[in-house]
Amino acid sequence: METVTLQEALRRIDEINEGDISDNELRLGLDSFRLDPPKMQESDPFSPAYRQEVLHLYERIFSRPYHAPDEGLDINIDHELAWGFPYGTQNAQTIGGFLIAFGYLIKTMDLVKGARILEVGCGTGALTRQLAKSGYRVTSLEVNSSNVELVNRITAGYPVRPQVILGDATKFEPSEQYDAIVFFESFHHFIEHEDFLRRCVSWLADDGMIAFCAEPVLPEDSPHLAYPWGLRLDGESLRAMHQFGWIELGFRQSYFDQLLERVGLTYTRSRCADSHWSDLFIAIPEQGTPHVDLTKPKMIEKIRLQLQHLIGR
Repeated sequence: METVTLQEALRRIDEINEGDISDNELRLGLDSFRLDPPKMQESDPFSPAYRQEVLHLYERIFSRPYHAPDEGLDINIDHELAWGFPYGTQNAQTIGGFLIAFGYLIKTMDLVKGARILEVGCGTGALTRQLAKSGYRVTSLEVNSSNVELVNRITAGYPVRPQVILGDATKFEPSEQYDAIVFFESFHHFIEHEDFLRRCVSWLADDGMIAFCAEPVLPEDSPHLAYPWGLRLDGESLRAMHQFGWIELGFRQSYFDQLLERVGLTYTRSRCADSHWSDLFIAIPEQGTPHVDLTKPKMIEKIRLQLQHLIGR
């Protein structure tokens, strides 16, 4: 992957946007370059000063302050009603990858019929539709009014309709507790993610879980992230921030582990080999239980040996 200047990165993004290319070609083009991540001056990643440094970096790169209510995307509702994501990409790899990820999430959560789900950041409702059609009682939070209208229209005839709420998720006050809270490609848009996650934990019903799916939790040596958490500076993330005003955060694995421990969560991580969007953390409020990462061969072998030892007793 080539490291380029900001000016060159924005030129390439504009060039890619103007081209008549497939979804695969777009992703390949954006995956070919990145900015060189700066070093963070503040050493404590949980401090307000560190968070302000991330925001200052965003403003320095894009010449505008980040404003959370601006998150979202203007959409053509008629087009989305006819096609909808992921089908509108007309790309077999994207369509198949997301459908596998949705199915893997539903299968792994393994919730009972009628379970209450809070979906944080539903976007155009690609996952919302799958959850609602599965008979779950879904409440979806979304900051974009056109997305809310779209999801309401798509699900108008569903036997169990989702409740789609427009507004800032960090200001949401629930009237019930949830069997599952789901972040699908959305947790990395929360600049004050620790405070919000702590509130989410308090909204869980007994035996409830928080699912993080397709979130950028990266290895320590990732070239996209030279700090515990902060802006991802690969081409695809730069395009989203430059073009749509989003914030695209990433988290080192070690930071994510500490974050969940600080709010009293432990997790199991797993993934379906056929879709990288299926990278899934299922977190539960149970202190003292070690994290289990089923995506790592060493962890799988360790569990196999432990089970073999128990069976042999």
